[in-house]
Amino acid sequence: MGANTVTLTVTDNNGNTSTCAATVIVEDNTGPFALCQDVTIVLDLGGNGSITAGQIDDGSNDACGIGSMMLDQTAFDCSDVGVNAVLLTVTDNNGNTSACTAAVTVIASLACPVPFIANYGGPHIGDPCTCLGDGKFAEEIVIGPTLPGLIWELSQNSGLLDPNTLLPFAIGTDFTEISVGVGVSIYVLEGVHLDGIGYNIEAESPFYPGITLSIGNLCYYPDPVITGLADEYCQNSNPVVLEGNAGGVALVSESFTIDGNPAVIFNPALLNGGVHIVTYTVDAGTAGSFDPSDPGCVASVSQAVEIVGTSPNLMACNDLVAVSVDENCEALIVGDMVLEGDYYCYGDFQVDIYYNLNQIPNPITYQYVGLTLDYTAINLNTGNECSGQLIVQDLLEPTLSCNADPIEIGCNEDLSTVPPPRRRRQLFGSQRGTGQHDLSGHRCLRRWNCGGRADLDSRGYLRQHFGALHPPHYHSPNR
Repeated sequence: MGANTVTLTVTDNNGNTSTCAATVIVEDNTGPFALCQDVTIVLDLGGNGSITAGQIDDGSNDACGIGSMMLDQTAFDCSDVGVNAVLLTVTDNNGNTSACTAAVTVIASLACPVPFIANYGGPHIGDPCTCLGDGKFAEEIVIGPTLPGLIWELSQNSGLLDPNTLLPFAIGTDFTEISVGVGVSIYVLEGVHLDGIGYNIEAESPFYPGITLSIGNLCYYPDPVITGLADEYCQNSNPVVLEGNAGGVALVSESFTIDGNPAVIFNPALLNGGVHIVTYTVDAGTAGSFDPSDPGCVASVSQAVEIVGTSPNLMACNDLVAVSVDENCEALIVGDMVLEGDYYCYGDFQVDIYYNLNQIPNPITYQYVGLTLDYTAINLNTGNECSGQLIVQDLLEPTLSCNADPIEIGCNEDLSTVPPPRRRRQLFGSQRGTGQHDLSGHRCLRRWNCGGRADLDSRGYLRQHFGALHPPHYHSPNR
């Protein structure tokens, strides 16, 4: 290396020679071959670790020999967890240099803080129970903010669905890294979970061995129910106010539609015959996590309601119909009780009742028990009518009610001195002649064995004072 004197001797064909001298300068301008290899280190319990150039060197060489090797970073701590690019500079014996880069993977120890996992703070979904409709919720699971260049993946999954397929995410699915600043990233997984089912997941990272991050959520949609609406109505049925509830939860709004048109009343008279779809929609606002009493979102429920066809024009009435009053001593006469044959809708018929050619109220009251009445059934759609007669009966047995405290009558006492129970004038709301007596204001007699005398109890006492117990006597309304 350096300046060297060189003598050149030239000889011709006849053996004659001449010489000259020259200075030759030898230089090394070729850098060495720098070869690197990637390494992995695990931080110690203090959260520190280091490497040497020899760990990174992978056989660097030079024809003139290697003078030195240096790294731009040899010490690492918890802030370096992840993959780090480290530069190895190789210098040969003549001062020529070359460099290569190695990936140094730093594995965290228990001394390093663990990133936080949450279901908020992501770039796209703010509410952990974001409504998607149809019983689905969108959610964004976020790890960080933390170091860049990490890997986080699902290690367990129950209930978190891929938004693209609505199938559960596979184990090993990676979270997506999103930079949120210089040297800071978050790791995001957007998923879908279902009403009342929710999800639970776990995430792990090869950079944090032995550490498992877990999170879950459970959200609810409101459960609206249409109330008070039957499945069938007649064309002449009374209008029905549309009502519903969502289990008592607070609602932002609620509304009804009939066949897609806003409505508050279901009025069969204004609708065509056939099936109509009634839909009840509620908006419960924002759902609360893990709280079934605080559902959110918009939910709907529908009910098919049929307005049955009109009854046939031809109609026939039963000539004589026996009807019985109920426990209130009344009998409501409707078309189904007096018409013969099959009819689509008995609500199409009105029944008028007559006594001695005078129309009387329907329902019939106790005053007409035992009498024969005339009736006319009228088709409200066509005006057609037919007639027949009714016999009003009372087939319910009488009932007696006594005070629980008895009175005692001695064996030698004159029974005639004991006042009988008084029959109340008001019998089921001023109804006379039903044979039902309320004795709750009086005491019944206690049974005694009076040395050979027949036992006398309340039943015998009633027979003595009211006569035999028999079916009720009917009173004419003219009496």
